[in-house]
Amino acid sequence: LEFPVRSVTVIEPSAQAVKLSRHLDEEFGDGVFRDDRVQVVNVPTQLAMATAAPQKYDVVVASASQAAGMSLQANYTVEFYTNVKQHLAEGGVFCQRLAYFDLGPEVVRDVSVSLSEVFESVSLVESSPGELLFLATPHATELVTEEWVERLQAEHCRRVFARVGWDWSVATRMSYLSAESFREYCKKGQASTVEDPHLSWQFPLEIARWDTKALQTRESLAAHATALGSQLTEIENPEDIAHRLDDVQQKYKVMANNPDHYWAYRKVLKQRLQDRPRTELVQVRHEGLKRALHSEDARRKDYLETLGQIAQTEQPTAADIETLTRFCTPYDPLLSDFAHFEAAHLYSKSKDGDPRLAYNHWLHSVLYAPPEDRSVRNVCATLQMLNQFPESVETPVDRWDHINALLEVMERRWVMRMQSSDRTKYEPIDTNRSIKAVQLAVETLDELVDDVPVSQDDWNIRKAVIEDSLLRPLRAERSLQASRYSVKPNLN
Repeated sequence: LEFPVRSVTVIEPSAQAVKLSRHLDEEFGDGVFRDDRVQVVNVPTQLAMATAAPQKYDVVVASASQAAGMSLQANYTVEFYTNVKQHLAEGGVFCQRLAYFDLGPEVVRDVSVSLSEVFESVSLVESSPGELLFLATPHATELVTEEWVERLQAEHCRRVFARVGWDWSVATRMSYLSAESFREYCKKGQASTVEDPHLSWQFPLEIARWDTKALQTRESLAAHATALGSQLTEIENPEDIAHRLDDVQQKYKVMANNPDHYWAYRKVLKQRLQDRPRTELVQVRHEGLKRALHSEDARRKDYLETLGQIAQTEQPTAADIETLTRFCTPYDPLLSDFAHFEAAHLYSKSKDGDPRLAYNHWLHSVLYAPPEDRSVRNVCATLQMLNQFPESVETPVDRWDHINALLEVMERRWVMRMQSSDRTKYEPIDTNRSIKAVQLAVETLDELVDDVPVSQDDWNIRKAVIEDSLLRPLRAERSLQASRYSVKPNLN
Protein backbone atom coordinates (compact mmCIF):
# COMPACT_ATOMS: atom_id res chain seq x y z
CA LEU A 1 0.00 0.00 0.00
CA GLU A 2 3.05 2.26 -0.02
CA PHE A 3 2.75 2.15 -3.81
CA PRO A 4 0.14 4.02 -5.89
CA VAL A 5 -2.10 0.98 -6.43
CA ARG A 6 -5.87 1.06 -6.98
CA SER A 7 -6.69 -2.29 -5.37
CA VAL A 8 -5.06 -5.20 -3.56
CA THR A 9 -6.70 -8.63 -3.31
CA VAL A 10 -5.27 -10.87 -0.59
CA ILE A 11 -5.92 -14.61 -0.96
CA GLU A 12 -5.46 -16.53 2.29
CA PRO A 13 -6.89 -20.05 2.78
CA SER A 14 -6.66 -19.99 6.60
CA ALA A 15 -9.50 -18.15 8.34
CA GLN A 16 -7.49 -18.20 11.58
CA ALA A 17 -4.52 -16.57 9.87
CA VAL A 18 -6.79 -13.80 8.57
CA LYS A 19 -8.31 -13.29 12.02
CA LEU A 20 -4.88 -13.13 13.67
CA SER A 21 -3.55 -10.75 11.01
CA ARG A 22 -6.49 -8.40 11.50
CA HIS A 23 -5.98 -8.43 15.26
CA LEU A 24 -2.24 -7.73 15.02
CA ASP A 25 -2.85 -5.00 12.46
CA GLU A 26 -5.35 -3.28 14.75
CA GLU A 27 -3.07 -3.58 17.78
CA PHE A 28 0.32 -2.83 16.29
CA GLY A 29 -0.07 -2.07 12.59
CA ASP A 30 -1.19 0.79 10.39
CA GLY A 31 -4.76 -0.40 9.86
CA VAL A 32 -4.14 -1.76 6.37
CA PHE A 33 -7.25 -3.94 6.52
CA ARG A 34 -9.36 -0.79 6.91
CA ASP A 35 -8.00 0.56 3.64
CA ASP A 36 -10.74 0.61 0.99
CA ARG A 37 -8.29 -0.71 -1.57
CA VAL A 38 -7.79 -4.00 0.31
CA GLN A 39 -10.03 -7.02 -0.22
CA VAL A 40 -9.41 -10.33 1.61
CA VAL A 41 -10.60 -13.56 -0.04
CA ASN A 42 -10.66 -16.55 2.32
CA VAL A 43 -10.27 -19.45 -0.14
CA PRO A 44 -7.46 -21.87 -1.12
CA THR A 45 -4.98 -20.25 -3.48
CA GLN A 46 -5.30 -22.95 -6.13
CA LEU A 47 -9.10 -22.62 -6.18
CA ALA A 48 -8.92 -18.83 -6.44
CA MET A 49 -6.59 -19.06 -9.42
CA ALA A 50 -8.69 -21.76 -11.12
CA THR A 51 -11.82 -19.61 -10.85
CA ALA A 52 -12.69 -17.34 -13.76
CA ALA A 53 -11.11 -13.95 -13.13
CA PRO A 54 -13.66 -11.19 -12.32
CA GLN A 55 -10.89 -8.67 -12.98
CA LYS A 56 -7.41 -8.64 -14.41
CA TYR A 57 -4.37 -7.73 -12.31
CA ASP A 58 -1.21 -5.86 -13.25
CA VAL A 59 0.77 -7.92 -10.73
CA VAL A 60 0.14 -11.31 -9.13
CA VAL A 61 2.50 -12.21 -6.27
CA ALA A 62 2.94 -15.69 -4.76
CA SER A 63 4.79 -14.71 -1.60
CA ALA A 64 5.04 -18.05 0.23
CA SER A 65 8.76 -18.83 0.19
CA GLN A 66 8.84 -22.30 1.76
CA ALA A 67 8.03 -25.17 -0.58
CA ALA A 68 7.87 -27.97 2.01
CA GLY A 69 4.18 -27.71 3.00
CA MET A 70 1.86 -30.06 1.15
CA SER A 71 -0.74 -27.31 0.73
CA LEU A 72 1.75 -25.37 -1.39
CA GLN A 73 2.90 -28.17 -3.69
CA ALA A 74 0.34 -27.36 -6.38
CA ASN A 75 1.76 -23.83 -6.61
CA TYR A 76 4.73 -25.17 -8.58
CA THR A 77 2.86 -27.00 -11.35
CA VAL A 78 2.25 -26.07 -14.98
CA GLU A 79 -1.52 -26.05 -14.33
CA PHE A 80 -1.20 -23.53 -11.49
CA TYR A 81 0.90 -21.22 -13.63
CA THR A 82 -1.62 -21.53 -16.47
CA ASN A 83 -4.41 -20.46 -14.11
CA VAL A 84 -2.34 -17.53 -12.86
CA LYS A 85 -1.75 -16.40 -16.42
CA GLN A 86 -5.48 -15.91 -17.04
CA HIS A 87 -5.61 -13.39 -14.16
CA LEU A 88 -2.93 -11.12 -15.64
CA ALA A 89 -3.82 -7.93 -17.46
CA GLU A 90 -2.09 -6.87 -20.66
CA GLY A 91 1.56 -6.34 -19.73
CA GLY A 92 1.00 -7.94 -16.31
CA VAL A 93 3.74 -9.63 -14.29
CA PHE A 94 3.64 -12.75 -12.12
CA CYS A 95 6.17 -12.81 -9.26
CA GLN A 96 6.88 -15.96 -7.27
CA ARG A 97 9.22 -16.14 -4.30
CA LEU A 98 11.28 -19.26 -3.57
CA ALA A 99 13.76 -19.86 -0.75
CA TYR A 100 16.46 -22.17 -2.09
CA PHE A 101 18.82 -22.42 0.88
CA ASP A 102 17.52 -25.97 1.45
CA LEU A 103 17.02 -26.89 -2.22
CA GLY A 104 19.52 -28.32 -4.65
CA PRO A 105 19.98 -27.12 -8.24
CA GLU A 106 17.85 -29.87 -9.81
CA VAL A 107 14.73 -28.89 -7.88
CA VAL A 108 15.16 -25.17 -8.56
CA ARG A 109 15.70 -25.92 -12.23
CA ASP A 110 12.50 -28.01 -12.40
CA VAL A 111 10.50 -25.12 -10.90
CA SER A 112 12.07 -22.86 -13.52
CA VAL A 113 11.15 -25.24 -16.35
CA SER A 114 7.55 -25.43 -15.11
CA LEU A 115 7.30 -21.64 -15.30
CA SER A 116 8.90 -21.46 -18.73
CA GLU A 117 6.35 -23.96 -20.06
CA VAL A 118 3.59 -21.37 -19.51
CA PHE A 119 5.12 -17.89 -19.70
CA GLU A 120 6.82 -16.49 -22.76
CA SER A 121 9.36 -14.48 -20.78
CA VAL A 122 10.77 -15.39 -17.35
CA SER A 123 13.55 -13.59 -15.48
CA LEU A 124 15.15 -14.46 -12.16
CA VAL A 125 16.46 -12.19 -9.39
CA GLU A 126 18.30 -13.22 -6.23
CA SER A 127 16.88 -10.61 -3.86
CA SER A 128 19.06 -11.79 -0.95
CA PRO A 129 21.30 -14.82 -0.36
CA GLY A 130 19.05 -17.88 -0.56
CA GLU A 131 15.97 -16.00 -1.82
CA LEU A 132 14.82 -16.04 -5.45
CA LEU A 133 12.16 -14.00 -7.22
CA PHE A 134 10.79 -15.39 -10.49
CA LEU A 135 9.40 -12.62 -12.74
CA ALA A 136 7.17 -13.97 -15.52
CA THR A 137 5.15 -12.30 -18.28
CA PRO A 138 2.92 -13.79 -21.00
CA HIS A 139 4.70 -11.78 -23.71
CA ALA A 140 8.26 -11.78 -24.97
CA THR A 141 9.65 -8.72 -23.23
CA GLU A 142 12.61 -7.79 -21.08
CA LEU A 143 11.53 -6.40 -17.72
CA VAL A 144 14.75 -4.59 -16.83
CA THR A 145 14.86 -1.46 -18.97
CA GLU A 146 15.81 2.18 -18.63
CA GLU A 147 12.28 2.90 -17.40
CA TRP A 148 12.88 0.41 -14.58
CA VAL A 149 15.70 2.60 -13.20
CA GLU A 150 13.40 5.61 -13.20
CA ARG A 151 10.84 3.63 -11.22
CA LEU A 152 13.47 2.62 -8.68
CA GLN A 153 14.16 6.28 -8.03
CA ALA A 154 10.49 7.11 -7.43
CA GLU A 155 9.78 8.45 -3.96
CA HIS A 156 7.65 5.51 -2.82
CA CYS A 157 10.28 2.98 -3.97
CA ARG A 158 13.09 4.82 -2.22
CA ARG A 159 11.00 4.99 0.95
CA VAL A 160 10.46 1.21 0.98
CA PHE A 161 14.13 0.50 0.23
CA ALA A 162 15.16 2.83 3.07
CA ARG A 163 13.20 0.75 5.57
CA VAL A 164 15.72 -2.06 5.12
CA GLY A 165 18.67 0.33 4.93
CA TRP A 166 18.99 0.12 1.15
CA ASP A 167 19.55 2.79 -1.42
CA TRP A 168 17.71 2.31 -4.71
CA SER A 169 21.02 1.70 -6.50
CA VAL A 170 21.67 -1.46 -4.45
CA ALA A 171 19.00 -3.21 -6.54
CA THR A 172 21.21 -2.86 -9.63
CA ARG A 173 23.82 -5.12 -8.00
CA MET A 174 21.49 -8.06 -7.40
CA SER A 175 22.23 -11.29 -9.26
CA TYR A 176 19.99 -11.54 -12.31
CA LEU A 177 19.11 -14.01 -15.06
CA SER A 178 17.65 -12.26 -18.09
CA ALA A 179 14.92 -13.91 -20.14
CA GLU A 180 17.52 -15.14 -22.61
CA SER A 181 19.81 -16.50 -19.87
CA PHE A 182 16.81 -18.10 -18.17
CA ARG A 183 15.93 -20.03 -21.35
CA GLU A 184 19.50 -21.30 -21.49
CA TYR A 185 19.31 -22.27 -17.82
CA CYS A 186 16.09 -24.25 -18.44
CA LYS A 187 17.45 -26.44 -21.24
CA LYS A 188 17.83 -29.21 -18.67
CA GLY A 189 15.09 -30.09 -16.25
CA GLN A 190 11.56 -31.49 -16.06
CA ALA A 191 8.30 -29.62 -15.67
CA SER A 192 5.99 -30.59 -12.80
CA THR A 193 2.33 -31.18 -13.71
CA VAL A 194 -0.79 -32.48 -12.01
CA GLU A 195 -0.38 -35.67 -14.03
CA ASP A 196 3.29 -35.98 -13.05
CA PRO A 197 3.71 -34.01 -9.77
CA HIS A 198 7.23 -35.20 -9.09
CA LEU A 199 8.13 -31.99 -7.23
CA SER A 200 5.42 -32.69 -4.65
CA TRP A 201 7.32 -35.78 -3.57
CA GLN A 202 10.76 -34.35 -4.18
CA PHE A 203 10.46 -31.15 -2.10
CA PRO A 204 10.26 -32.85 1.36
CA LEU A 205 12.99 -35.35 0.50
CA GLU A 206 15.21 -32.61 -0.89
CA ILE A 207 14.83 -30.47 2.22
CA ALA A 208 15.70 -33.45 4.43
CA ARG A 209 18.75 -34.36 2.29
CA TRP A 210 22.08 -33.39 3.84
CA ASP A 211 24.43 -31.61 1.43
CA THR A 212 25.81 -28.21 0.45
CA LYS A 213 22.61 -27.60 -1.50
CA ALA A 214 22.53 -23.82 -1.32
CA LEU A 215 26.13 -23.55 -2.52
CA GLN A 216 25.47 -25.91 -5.42
CA THR A 217 22.34 -24.00 -6.42
CA ARG A 218 24.12 -20.67 -6.21
CA GLU A 219 26.94 -21.98 -8.43
CA SER A 220 24.50 -23.34 -11.03
CA LEU A 221 22.70 -19.99 -11.16
CA ALA A 222 25.94 -17.99 -11.22
CA ALA A 223 26.96 -19.72 -14.45
CA HIS A 224 24.12 -17.85 -16.20
CA ALA A 225 23.73 -14.74 -14.04
CA THR A 226 25.03 -11.20 -14.24
CA ALA A 227 24.54 -8.09 -12.14
CA LEU A 228 21.10 -6.69 -12.78
CA GLY A 229 22.51 -3.29 -13.69
CA SER A 230 24.62 -4.79 -16.48
CA GLN A 231 21.43 -5.15 -18.54
CA LEU A 232 21.14 -1.37 -18.75
CA THR A 233 23.44 -0.90 -21.73
CA GLU A 234 21.67 2.12 -23.23
CA ILE A 235 20.77 4.04 -20.10
CA GLU A 236 21.37 7.77 -20.07
CA ASN A 237 24.14 8.86 -17.67
CA PRO A 238 25.21 5.39 -16.45
CA GLU A 239 27.88 7.06 -14.33
CA ASP A 240 25.10 8.24 -12.00
CA ILE A 241 24.50 4.65 -10.89
CA ALA A 242 28.24 4.04 -10.46
CA HIS A 243 28.58 7.20 -8.35
CA ARG A 244 25.56 6.24 -6.29
CA LEU A 245 26.96 2.77 -5.59
CA ASP A 246 30.26 4.38 -4.63
CA ASP A 247 28.37 6.53 -2.11
CA VAL A 248 26.84 3.37 -0.64
CA GLN A 249 30.29 1.81 -0.29
CA GLN A 250 31.61 4.98 1.35
CA LYS A 251 28.79 4.87 3.88
CA TYR A 252 29.74 1.33 4.93
CA LYS A 253 33.44 2.21 5.02
CA VAL A 254 32.84 5.19 7.30
CA MET A 255 30.78 3.10 9.71
CA ALA A 256 33.08 0.07 9.69
CA ASN A 257 36.40 1.96 9.78
CA ASN A 258 35.37 4.62 12.30
CA PRO A 259 33.60 2.85 15.16
CA ASP A 260 32.05 5.39 17.52
CA HIS A 261 33.28 8.20 15.28
CA TYR A 262 30.62 8.50 12.60
CA TRP A 263 31.47 12.18 12.25
CA ALA A 264 33.97 11.13 9.60
CA TYR A 265 31.06 11.11 7.14
CA ARG A 266 31.07 14.93 7.15
CA LYS A 267 34.47 15.00 5.47
CA VAL A 268 33.33 12.50 2.84
CA LEU A 269 30.17 14.50 2.17
CA LYS A 270 32.12 17.74 1.75
CA GLN A 271 34.61 16.04 -0.57
CA ARG A 272 31.77 14.76 -2.73
CA LEU A 273 30.47 18.30 -3.14
CA GLN A 274 33.93 19.66 -3.95
CA ASP A 275 35.36 16.86 -6.10
CA ARG A 276 32.23 15.63 -7.86
CA PRO A 277 29.80 18.54 -8.23
CA ARG A 278 26.78 17.86 -10.42
CA THR A 279 24.47 20.19 -12.28
CA GLU A 280 21.08 19.84 -13.94
CA LEU A 281 18.77 21.88 -16.11
CA VAL A 282 15.89 23.47 -14.19
CA GLN A 283 12.96 25.58 -15.32
CA VAL A 284 13.19 29.14 -13.99
CA ARG A 285 10.14 31.37 -14.24
CA HIS A 286 10.51 34.08 -16.89
CA GLU A 287 14.05 32.85 -17.64
CA GLY A 288 13.51 29.43 -19.21
CA LEU A 289 15.96 26.59 -18.67
CA LYS A 290 19.04 27.31 -16.59
CA ARG A 291 21.79 25.08 -15.30
CA ALA A 292 21.86 24.82 -11.50
CA LEU A 293 23.35 22.66 -8.77
CA HIS A 294 21.90 19.16 -8.87
CA SER A 295 18.94 18.84 -6.48
CA GLU A 296 20.66 16.08 -4.50
CA ASP A 297 23.87 18.06 -4.09
CA ALA A 298 21.81 21.11 -3.15
CA ARG A 299 20.14 19.07 -0.39
CA ARG A 300 23.53 17.92 0.89
CA LYS A 301 24.83 21.48 0.94
CA ASP A 302 21.69 22.71 2.71
CA TYR A 303 22.00 19.88 5.25
CA LEU A 304 25.59 20.75 6.15
CA GLU A 305 24.68 24.41 6.58
CA THR A 306 21.66 23.56 8.76
CA LEU A 307 23.70 21.12 10.85
CA GLY A 308 26.40 23.74 11.37
CA GLN A 309 23.89 26.30 12.60
CA ILE A 310 22.24 23.88 15.04
CA ALA A 311 25.57 22.53 16.32
CA GLN A 312 26.67 26.05 17.25
CA THR A 313 23.53 26.56 19.35
CA GLU A 314 24.26 26.07 23.04
CA GLN A 315 20.88 24.50 23.81
CA PRO A 316 19.10 23.55 20.57
CA THR A 317 15.35 23.03 20.79
CA ALA A 318 13.64 19.82 19.78
CA ALA A 319 12.11 21.66 16.83
CA ASP A 320 15.59 22.72 15.67
CA ILE A 321 16.93 19.18 15.95
CA GLU A 322 13.99 17.64 14.13
CA THR A 323 14.64 19.90 11.15
CA LEU A 324 17.51 17.53 10.39
CA THR A 325 15.04 14.69 9.87
CA ARG A 326 13.55 16.38 6.82
CA PHE A 327 16.83 15.61 5.07
CA CYS A 328 16.43 11.87 5.74
CA THR A 329 13.97 11.45 2.88
CA PRO A 330 14.43 10.73 0.08
CA TYR A 331 17.14 8.34 1.21
CA ASP A 332 20.72 9.46 0.69
CA PRO A 333 23.44 6.91 1.63
CA LEU A 334 25.86 9.63 2.75
CA LEU A 335 23.31 11.59 4.74
CA SER A 336 20.11 9.90 5.92
CA ASP A 337 21.44 7.41 8.48
CA PHE A 338 24.05 9.86 9.77
CA ALA A 339 21.42 12.57 10.29
CA HIS A 340 19.79 10.33 12.93
CA PHE A 341 23.18 9.98 14.63
CA GLU A 342 23.63 13.76 14.67
CA ALA A 343 20.11 14.32 16.01
CA ALA A 344 20.62 11.78 18.80
CA HIS A 345 23.77 13.58 19.98
CA LEU A 346 22.17 17.01 19.75
CA TYR A 347 19.34 15.90 22.03
CA SER A 348 21.89 15.56 24.84
CA LYS A 349 22.24 19.38 24.70
CA SER A 350 18.51 20.10 24.43
CA LYS A 351 16.37 21.17 27.39
CA ASP A 352 12.96 20.44 25.87
CA GLY A 353 13.75 17.18 24.10
CA ASP A 354 11.22 14.36 23.92
CA PRO A 355 12.87 11.14 25.24
CA ARG A 356 10.99 9.06 22.68
CA LEU A 357 12.30 11.12 19.77
CA ALA A 358 15.85 10.98 21.12
CA TYR A 359 15.56 7.24 21.70
CA ASN A 360 14.29 6.59 18.17
CA HIS A 361 17.30 8.41 16.73
CA TRP A 362 19.71 6.40 18.89
CA LEU A 363 17.93 3.17 17.99
CA HIS A 364 18.16 3.97 14.29
CA SER A 365 21.91 4.56 14.55
CA VAL A 366 22.29 1.10 16.12
CA LEU A 367 19.95 -0.95 13.95
CA TYR A 368 20.87 0.56 10.57
CA ALA A 369 24.60 0.07 10.97
CA PRO A 370 26.41 -2.53 8.83
CA PRO A 371 27.27 -5.93 10.37
CA GLU A 372 30.95 -4.93 10.55
CA ASP A 373 30.27 -1.93 12.78
CA ARG A 374 32.11 -2.19 16.12
CA SER A 375 30.58 0.92 17.72
CA VAL A 376 29.45 0.43 21.33
CA ARG A 377 28.91 3.97 22.56
CA ASN A 378 25.67 4.34 20.62
CA VAL A 379 24.49 1.01 22.06
CA CYS A 380 25.32 2.24 25.57
CA ALA A 381 23.46 5.50 24.94
CA THR A 382 20.41 3.65 23.63
CA LEU A 383 20.37 1.35 26.66
CA GLN A 384 20.75 4.38 28.92
CA MET A 385 17.65 5.95 27.37
CA LEU A 386 15.64 2.81 28.11
CA ASN A 387 17.01 2.58 31.65
CA GLN A 388 16.43 6.23 32.48
CA PHE A 389 13.26 7.03 30.49
CA PRO A 390 10.58 4.31 30.49
CA GLU A 391 8.46 6.53 28.25
CA SER A 392 10.96 6.00 25.43
CA VAL A 393 8.76 3.08 24.33
CA GLU A 394 5.05 2.43 24.66
CA THR A 395 4.80 -0.62 26.93
CA PRO A 396 6.90 -2.60 29.46
CA VAL A 397 6.94 -5.49 26.98
CA ASP A 398 8.47 -3.22 24.32
CA ARG A 399 11.02 -2.01 26.84
CA TRP A 400 11.90 -5.60 27.78
CA ASP A 401 12.27 -6.67 24.14
CA HIS A 402 14.33 -3.64 23.14
CA ILE A 403 16.75 -4.03 26.05
CA ASN A 404 17.32 -7.70 25.28
CA ALA A 405 17.84 -6.95 21.59
CA LEU A 406 20.38 -4.23 22.39
CA LEU A 407 22.26 -6.57 24.72
CA GLU A 408 22.59 -8.99 21.81
CA VAL A 409 23.99 -6.20 19.64
CA MET A 410 26.40 -5.24 22.42
CA GLU A 411 27.66 -8.81 22.70
CA ARG A 412 28.18 -9.16 18.94
CA ARG A 413 30.08 -5.90 18.67
CA TRP A 414 32.36 -6.67 21.58
CA VAL A 415 33.17 -10.05 20.05
CA MET A 416 34.36 -8.20 16.93
CA ARG A 417 36.27 -5.66 19.03
CA MET A 418 38.12 -8.34 20.96
CA GLN A 419 39.10 -10.05 17.72
CA SER A 420 40.31 -6.83 16.11
CA SER A 421 43.88 -5.60 16.29
CA ASP A 422 42.68 -2.02 15.78
CA ARG A 423 42.61 -0.66 19.34
CA THR A 424 42.38 2.90 20.61
CA LYS A 425 43.46 4.59 23.83
CA TYR A 426 39.77 5.06 24.68
CA GLU A 427 39.13 1.31 24.77
CA PRO A 428 39.17 1.10 28.61
CA ILE A 429 36.61 3.91 28.80
CA ASP A 430 34.34 2.08 26.34
CA THR A 431 34.72 -1.13 28.34
CA ASN A 432 33.76 0.49 31.62
CA ARG A 433 30.88 2.30 29.98
CA SER A 434 29.62 -0.95 28.46
CA ILE A 435 29.83 -2.85 31.76
CA LYS A 436 27.88 -0.14 33.53
CA ALA A 437 25.23 -0.02 30.78
CA VAL A 438 24.77 -3.80 30.87
CA GLN A 439 24.54 -3.88 34.66
CA LEU A 440 21.89 -1.14 34.65
CA ALA A 441 20.04 -2.98 31.89
CA VAL A 442 19.96 -6.15 34.00
CA GLU A 443 18.61 -4.15 36.95
CA THR A 444 15.89 -2.70 34.71
CA LEU A 445 14.96 -6.17 33.45
CA ASP A 446 14.76 -7.32 37.07
CA GLU A 447 12.16 -4.61 37.68
CA LEU A 448 10.23 -5.45 34.51
CA VAL A 449 9.98 -9.22 34.91
CA ASP A 450 6.62 -9.02 36.73
CA ASP A 451 5.12 -6.93 33.91
CA VAL A 452 6.06 -9.17 30.99
CA PRO A 453 5.00 -12.70 29.99
CA VAL A 454 8.27 -14.27 31.16
CA SER A 455 8.57 -16.58 34.15
CA GLN A 456 11.07 -15.91 36.93
CA ASP A 457 12.86 -19.16 36.11
CA ASP A 458 13.26 -18.17 32.46
CA TRP A 459 14.54 -14.75 33.50
CA ASN A 460 17.08 -16.34 35.85
CA ILE A 461 18.38 -18.42 32.94
CA ARG A 462 18.54 -15.37 30.71
CA LYS A 463 20.36 -13.41 33.42
CA ALA A 464 22.94 -16.18 33.73
CA VAL A 465 23.46 -16.11 29.96
CA ILE A 466 24.05 -12.34 30.04
CA GLU A 467 26.56 -12.82 32.85
CA ASP A 468 28.46 -15.60 31.04
CA SER A 469 28.37 -14.28 27.49
CA LEU A 470 28.67 -10.54 28.06
CA LEU A 471 29.61 -9.33 31.54
CA ARG A 472 32.28 -11.91 32.28
CA PRO A 473 34.14 -11.38 28.95
CA LEU A 474 33.93 -7.61 29.46
CA ARG A 475 35.43 -7.85 32.93
CA ALA A 476 38.20 -10.08 31.57
CA GLU A 477 38.82 -7.56 28.80
CA ARG A 478 39.01 -4.77 31.37
CA SER A 479 41.68 -6.70 33.29
CA LEU A 480 43.72 -7.17 30.11
CA GLN A 481 43.41 -3.48 29.31
CA ALA A 482 44.52 -2.54 32.82
CA SER A 483 47.75 -4.48 32.35
CA ARG A 484 48.18 -3.27 28.78
CA TYR A 485 47.73 0.43 29.51
CA SER A 486 49.20 0.53 33.02
CA VAL A 487 52.06 2.95 33.65
CA LYS A 488 55.38 1.17 34.16
CA PRO A 489 57.23 2.28 37.33
CA ASN A 490 60.46 4.16 36.80
CA LEU A 491 63.11 2.16 38.65
CA ASN A 492 65.96 4.53 37.87
